[in-house]
Amino acid sequence: MADHQSDSDKEDVGSSTLTPLSPGKRQRKTKSTACRRCHARKVKCSGGQPCENCRQASKGAECSYPRKNRLVKVSQQYIDDLIAENQRLRQDDAKPRPEPTIPDVSISQSTETSSSLQGTLLEERPWFFDMNVLHTPVLIGEASDAAFATRFRQAISEPGHSHIPRVNYAPDERLLALSDEDCPWPIPSRARLLVNVALKYVSRNYYIVRKSQILEGLEQTILNPNSADSLLRSKLWVLFAIGEMYSTRTAAKDRNFPGMAYFARATRILRIISERPRIDAIEIRLLLSFYSLALNRRYTAYALAGSSVRLSVVMGLHLNVPESQLRDTGAREHRNRVWWTAYSFDRMWASRLGHPVAIQDDDIEVDLPTDPVLDTPSDDFADSSYFIAGLRLARLAAKVINAIYTRRPQQKTLSQRVQEALRDLRAFVEELPPHLHIEPTDAPEPSPKPLSLHLYFNQVAITATRPILLHVLRTHVSAWDTQPRTEPQIPVSAMTLSEACIRCARHSCRLLIDCWIDGSFATFDYFYTQYLFSSATVLAISSLIDGKECRSDKEQFESAAQFLHQLKENGNFAAEEFCRHVDAMKSTWTNAKQTVVLVDTGIVCYHCEMNCENIHRQSPNKCFSSLLIRFSSFLLTNLTTSRPWSSHQLTTINNYQQLATSPSYTKSTHTTIIPLTTDNMSSFSTAYPTDGEVIDIGGSSINLTFVDDQLPKAFLGKGDFPKEVAYTSGMEKWNAIADKSYQTSDEMAIIKATAKQVVQQLKSGTHIIDLGAANSKKFEPYVHEFISQSKECVYVALDLSHVSLVEHIAKAKATFPGVKCIGLWGSFEQGDIYFNKTRPTARLFLSLGSIFYNAPDSMAKDRCVEFKLHMTPVDRLIVGQDGPTGAEASQTHAAYNTVEYDAFFTTYLQGLQDHAGIVGANPKTAWTVESELNKAMHYFDVTANHEMQCTKFNINVPAGTVFQMFKSWKRYEAEIHKLTNEVGLNIETLGKAENSGMRQYLIKTAEN
Repeated sequence: MADHQSDSDKEDVGSSTLTPLSPGKRQRKTKSTACRRCHARKVKCSGGQPCENCRQASKGAECSYPRKNRLVKVSQQYIDDLIAENQRLRQDDAKPRPEPTIPDVSISQSTETSSSLQGTLLEERPWFFDMNVLHTPVLIGEASDAAFATRFRQAISEPGHSHIPRVNYAPDERLLALSDEDCPWPIPSRARLLVNVALKYVSRNYYIVRKSQILEGLEQTILNPNSADSLLRSKLWVLFAIGEMYSTRTAAKDRNFPGMAYFARATRILRIISERPRIDAIEIRLLLSFYSLALNRRYTAYALAGSSVRLSVVMGLHLNVPESQLRDTGAREHRNRVWWTAYSFDRMWASRLGHPVAIQDDDIEVDLPTDPVLDTPSDDFADSSYFIAGLRLARLAAKVINAIYTRRPQQKTLSQRVQEALRDLRAFVEELPPHLHIEPTDAPEPSPKPLSLHLYFNQVAITATRPILLHVLRTHVSAWDTQPRTEPQIPVSAMTLSEACIRCARHSCRLLIDCWIDGSFATFDYFYTQYLFSSATVLAISSLIDGKECRSDKEQFESAAQFLHQLKENGNFAAEEFCRHVDAMKSTWTNAKQTVVLVDTGIVCYHCEMNCENIHRQSPNKCFSSLLIRFSSFLLTNLTTSRPWSSHQLTTINNYQQLATSPSYTKSTHTTIIPLTTDNMSSFSTAYPTDGEVIDIGGSSINLTFVDDQLPKAFLGKGDFPKEVAYTSGMEKWNAIADKSYQTSDEMAIIKATAKQVVQQLKSGTHIIDLGAANSKKFEPYVHEFISQSKECVYVALDLSHVSLVEHIAKAKATFPGVKCIGLWGSFEQGDIYFNKTRPTARLFLSLGSIFYNAPDSMAKDRCVEFKLHMTPVDRLIVGQDGPTGAEASQTHAAYNTVEYDAFFTTYLQGLQDHAGIVGANPKTAWTVESELNKAMHYFDVTANHEMQCTKFNINVPAGTVFQMFKSWKRYEAEIHKLTNEVGLNIETLGKAENSGMRQYLIKTAEN
């Protein structure tokens, strides 16, 4: 690689510009050139193709020679003209100009980079990968994300690191078998749902079909199945496939990928290529191409898109049809838009693979999309400016591939070509209509169209600039091996271009994480998955090249990797492939930089990667070795019995602490290597999180498949309806209830009256652990009391909703800026595991809002037993519980009949319908809901007002069926004391509300 380049390699091979001789300088006598392999091994080369050494080593295919410099004579006038032109460009570059969004690097700086940008262009020979299939090596496009990930791994390790082939996709054999099987037509309600979902997601970003015609054709097919021709039915089959794919959140491992059976059925139409194609045939291929990406069949998608372009050319869609031959305005616009979608798909898929496009721009004469005025109003033709912007980006993507990822000789250097691509992209942004710009971060959430457009824009910019970023990384890697450590010499232009690449990756990653948080990241969406992997790879590189934000980039990379693994677990084919690359990157990364080295010049810190013997004294919070000094005593004291540390690791950390803190520490002549794995690093983060941090203790891995297990039993009257649907999908509605509930106000009154008494029992440094925080302020009186008693405390909030938790921690920090606030994202069960492994000085657990005992007797007792296991004698548990009697019961009924509770329960019913596949039912009118209180249990009688079908479970719900839902146990004081004492815990009643049955209890271990 870069360490063993011949002299001729050190020229910018991206430029074919001739280098003239200086006047009077004679050309040296030509000597034979060694092949690359012999040059790297520093052995004599015999010459020839292949040379003798390569032939004997059976490496004939790898025997290649560097290109020589061509030396030519030129006139003095030519040189004078070049000098004058250079001076003029420098003067122009010195003029002030507004700072652009995308970095503007002057072409005049290319002289600086021409000798330094080595190893950033394509290899001389195409990259084929042997898949052990006879005579069928696989071509790897250098422009693809997977290829770049491999080049990244090769740059920080041995160059021979193998490419990871793509094997995670729907196999041909399975699709062929499915295409021959009979696929049942979905029931009418299901068919309408799937088509509407497909149209929503496909038409959001692309134009393929006319909505009005599809919906009309669907209804005709439902009424008379024999009336539809084969093209319409095939079109509906593939729409069913797309609809099922986007309406499914998890792919069961023992079933087909969502929609795959419909897709296979639709492919039957491809067995015969029509000699007189209709536009329907192009639409079907575009839809099949779109869905193929979800199956991670990228070559299939590329081939289908190219086929669409070919059929479009046969039909003349790339030309304007005379108006005299086609007067229907809608039909003309439909032709134009279908053509431009085929054009865009072809260029988009080609640029992702690094392959050629099916048609050149010079051959196209058709008009761009417009906003036609139709005789019959419809929403068939959405905003044309969005589609024009999309096709312009697709055109730029193809241009980037042709200009940067090419083996043909070029007149311009690589740096110049990348700068030109960025100028084109900047011009694209400047011409973008205002409504397609993403609003500032404090504005409402951006609509999906501008979001997708900006993500695609970032991807094109990343593809254009990441060869430069790879060169910068290789330069840094070369500097790692030098002693003493030297700063890598990187041209300013290369740094500017690589920083543009990193900024685009950061922006994409932030947008995608926001989509994940707000739920708009569809599980099987190929594009979002690819953008996430592409940006994560760039951020992984950024974290290694010591930029100002390298630590933040590493954290974003870890977040993206975690999301990709979650998508993989849910059945996303592309994520499964990308996770293999991510895991390989992490492994290579760890092998390259997993040690903390103490050398004879001082301490070389894992985090700082520089001599920080003095830094850790001056700025201890910035140095990892200093953090080890501060935290190792805590870790050894508190975590040895609960974390899986090996004795070697514990001894190593202890030795490090003694060495680093010793006053008599002197420079030594030997090197001590201390292993630090990624797992150890995450252990440090979890055990001692930073202020304001939200720790994922399992929240991201939670899925609601258990809901789908419970629901069939509940609809058959053999089990309870799961409450978890409400707490995940309707958390904001639940918070609205809590704000106005008598339980909230009454419990807050008890807390204010008893907080002083509780805090007096607790040590300084106590962790206040809020179980199910739900944006409540009930913890605040305890924090105020710790402050007034001059005791330190840490506030830790546990919640299942990530969005709610992030907002809650931000509010807590704003209210108590001097108090450390931490978030735990996960369930109560995951919290139990976490609390068992981490034992701070003391803990005050808060289970407020009638949650802890809100279950049948056996479950409530199990909860007490579980808590007993991780409570210490210095811990306390505060439990709030409502237990109304007599007149207080009417107040309970009233609380369940408010506008806020109605909105919450409607959301809950909608969630149940979605999980069960009940379509077309309005939860407000499909059910009658009545509040009931039977002794200690409150519940809702929910009656079906009309017949409904649970399509997911094939269960019929007749009109008049009554279900008991959302059961809540209202426990009295005596039974709570009895339940708690029976498991060996002590309990006392802290107080009772004056006008309700709300009470608070203080629970502690029996050892007190």
